[in-house]
This record gives sequence, structure tokens and C-alpha cells, in this order.
Amino acid sequence: MKSGATVGQITLDRQNVRSYCPDMTLRELRTQAGKSRARVAGELEMSERHLYRLEHGVTPLSRALALLFADYYGVPVDEIDEAPARPRVAA
Repeated sequence: MKSGATVGQITLDRQNVRSYCPDMTLRELRTQAGKSRARVAGELEMSERHLYRLEHGVTPLSRALALLFADYYGVPVDEIDEAPARPRVAA
């Protein structure tokens, strides 16, 4: 959500977006934005596979990537929830 975006009758900016935007996972943010995984990956210059792995908790979300996604989706970085880590299956 961009700063100054209007949701219903409420105009959100970076100061008050926190009270209207509960913690969301990367996948929830992407789907709420109406964007495909391919589009987001392309715009952020990463592979779809890497984005998939971040969205599903296979690859942990670094602070740098959390900041990148927060800026991209227009949400505070502390509002981005990591997907629960997937248990590793022994081969």
C-alpha cells in the first residue's frame, strides 16, 4: 500500500497504516496487491523460485529482504510476518 492510499473513506499514510494493516506474510501481501509471483519476482529482480521459497518459509527472510519487501508493498517492515519454516524431510 503506497503512502497516501485511500481505503474506503480512510486515507492511509506511513503514520497510520500500522493500525489498519495487521501482520501479513509475503504471500498474503502479494495476493492482496493482486500481483502474480512472476510479476513481483521480475520487478524485484529475483527468480520466481527464490520468491516461492521465501513465501513458503523454505528460505528464511533476511532483514535486507524484509526491508525490500516493506518498501515494495508500502508497509512497515515490522508488519511482515515470516512464513512458518517448513520442516526438513530426511532423505
